Amino acid sequence: MPFPVRLATEADVGPIFSMRRAREVWLATRGIRQWPIGMVGIDHVIAQVRSGQWWVLAPPTAEPLAAMRVIWSDEEFWNDTPGKSVYVHGLMVGPEHSRKGLGRMMLDAARRIGLDAGAEYFRLDCSADNERLKTMYRSYGFTEVGRKDFPGCSATLMELPLSRST
Repeated sequence: MPFPVRLATEADVGPIFSMRRAREVWLATRGIRQWPIGMVGIDHVIAQVRSGQWWVLAPPTAEPLAAMRVIWSDEEFWNDTPGKSVYVHGLMVGPEHSRKGLGRMMLDAARRIGLDAGAEYFRLDCSADNERLKTMYRSYGFTEVGRKDFPGCSATLMELPLSRST
């Protein structure tokens, strides 16, 4: 798809939130504990869009097909891990657009954002028991570098070193 990944606007809040809720339900029906239903409220999405955290892949006059949060620190999951890093959270593709390479396009965009900002590492996490997602991230070049335990769930921490030659 030739559509660029762009910074989300307030017009994207509703579609981002709807896509998120649809993915939460999809995960829950499959027994995957990635995102509990209702974990992120629309007020969170509004605040995150206003602070420039959400990016979307969308045709010029249509709703987003995919979305992700790009942030520059992640104390909750990564504590004080050294190195200037770009972190991706909430990467999602609309259910009707799965398996079209859009997730990889979003990762490519986040990687480029990180490189342009001088980041040394590209980091993300996923549910420790989500083998399918970990396999996808490994195929992109991420390696597992740790685990973060929370009440009722654990996250696998994954990292990809960045360099100008990549």
